[in-house]
Amino acid sequence: MLSKFRPRFECLEGRDVPAAFSFQFADGTAGGGSFSAPAGVDPTQARQELAITDLEVTAQNDEFFVRGDAVAIYSYGVLLGVSASVFGDSSNEIRIDPWGAVAYGFANDGSASVAYDAADTQATFTLPDGTAGSISYQTPWNEVNEALASQSLPAIGFNLNVAGKNFTVGSASFTTAPTLQFEYGEFKGVSFALNTAGSNIGYSSISMSGLDVTAIVAGTNQSLFANAQKDAPKPVGFINLAPLGTQANAYTLKIKFTAADGSTFEQTYNIGANTSAADVTALVLESIPQASVRPGGPGEPAIYGSGWNVRPNATGTGFFIYSHRATTQQKWVPDPVSLYSNASASAQGATQQPSVSESPKGSP
Repeated sequence: MLSKFRPRFECLEGRDVPAAFSFQFADGTAGGGSFSAPAGVDPTQARQELAITDLEVTAQNDEFFVRGDAVAIYSYGVLLGVSASVFGDSSNEIRIDPWGAVAYGFANDGSASVAYDAADTQATFTLPDGTAGSISYQTPWNEVNEALASQSLPAIGFNLNVAGKNFTVGSASFTTAPTLQFEYGEFKGVSFALNTAGSNIGYSSISMSGLDVTAIVAGTNQSLFANAQKDAPKPVGFINLAPLGTQANAYTLKIKFTAADGSTFEQTYNIGANTSAADVTALVLESIPQASVRPGGPGEPAIYGSGWNVRPNATGTGFFIYSHRATTQQKWVPDPVSLYSNASASAQGATQQPSVSESPKGSP
């Protein structure tokens, strides 16, 4: 029976998710997780246990939640693994440690090895059967040509982490070498084909084209499909201009917020009478510089711009703020610290005022 999966695909370019892991139990139950790098990793210390606050784990299409503390364990700056207990909606528990995972409350309890990928994770996916995977690689930004309508570049240091195993170029059986696809300098997806027959992960091959991942289930011919989707980092602030409505008189609007890297945006706008909140939002968004990464030295991006990105809400009457900080790897990464106490918006001469808040859960 042949099964094809085109799962949800989450792009993590620019996100601070440097580590991922996966596991697979003897009964075929598979899952995985990811987390952001904790601060304070010290390459001079023999052992460190650092708290992580955004551990995400899925298994059997179930999302698992951390109970108690979750820590990442390092030795001389090298990730050894994660220590945490996570619980699903059905009270199933998975205990994760650097040396393995143990399942409780499932139809078939048991243990499994965990494969960690400590390189910068660029993408994750979850197949409809609950198998989670992640992809890491480096982008040769210095070779990206914005003048080309179509460009294919090698994915440096490519690794596929899925079902408790790592598949790395040079040691795994790639029938199509991993490449990155661009159009006029914009990333469009990844292309590769991997023969996984004999790897005991339940699939005879895994391949990817653009943003579609296809897994061929060993010994089957059933076809299942899921649409691949890009995803964005979660916003940390929201400025709502909807309360302004359409003012009968002219007024002065002041917007200010500070990003995680310490840079500040502050600007005053003279808004004419009878200007809608949507038009005011568009005016403000046009004036805010975006955090950007462009080709720099060999194999490394160079940062320019400011420490934030913004995106309008669905009605176009306010905008979300994505706060970023610069890293030693010369890239912008999102910062989870809220901007609530740093952002402000006021309208002098208006009968209503805009509001500033932390972003609601589930916002884009």
